[in-house]
Amino acid sequence: MSTDFHTSGWEQVAMAIEDVGDRLRRATQALAAGSVPDAVTGGNAVAEWVGRIDRAAVRFTQDIDILLRREALPQAVVALEQAGFVFRHAAGIDFFPTVPTADFAMVFMS
Repeated sequence: MSTDFHTSGWEQVAMAIEDVGDRLRRATQALAAGSVPDAVTGGNAVAEWVGRIDRAAVRFTQDIDILLRREALPQAVVALEQAGFVFRHAAGIDFFPTVPTADFAMVFMS
């Protein structure tokens, strides 16, 4: 039971899914604008493919995985930073946290 001043749990789920989609679109549009070849991988790629077959089987993930060529990383950093992402490298992983606590990171594999 929700009240006027609280958002229901289902509304929170929908907003979280929308946030992931927005980050994914922002990132891929920035990479395209910067002429950086990329491929969406991981849970979001699986969800997109599964959604074509069986919408009820789709599972969501908060992170966004994008595959780049290692040599394209400097160009990707420029493109993504222009879109508001901040580059970080830790524990051998290149990523762009979207919140100060790095709860949701965009991981680039090469």
